Amino acid sequence: MRLSGDAPTMFTELSHDVHRGAEERVAGTMEHVSHEAFDLSRTFVHLGLGHGPTATPLPDFSFTPECLAEYAEGFAKDGTDGRLVCVFEQDRTWDSWERHSGGEEVIYLISGRVHLVQEPEDAEHMIELHAGEAAVNPPNTWHTARVHEPGWALFITPGAGAEVRPAG
Repeated sequence: MRLSGDAPTMFTELSHDVHRGAEERVAGTMEHVSHEAFDLSRTFVHLGLGHGPTATPLPDFSFTPECLAEYAEGFAKDGTDGRLVCVFEQDRTWDSWERHSGGEEVIYLISGRVHLVQEPEDAEHMIELHAGEAAVNPPNTWHTARVHEPGWALFITPGAGAEVRPAG
């Protein structure tokens, strides 16, 4: 998953309030669950199976090392079955590569035009995505994106096992 702005450091950051909310959800309470509409580009959602099927909103989620560690701890029981669902603006070509050992990642391009570049076994494979199209990044496959027309993308990403390296 790639954010606009600084290079992502996947699953390293989550606010203390969100972590407490995750702990409450894990403990079986539902008081932090919103029954109102929310913006998926600002409030991500964790899909989990560790305590039965759950969808836990994560307001103010961020990608700092501390918060991602708290996220991993708060949803550890989901293991590789957990998924983070989020929407990001794709306003420029990514400045990093990433891969996910925890499973496959789905990318759905809401708007814009992007070349998803996958690097299985040190050879680049390019998938052109237009608005309304999706692709899957296989586990452990380095990938990046070259943005040709800015837009928005929905990511369904493994909640564990992400690595990032600089592009170049």
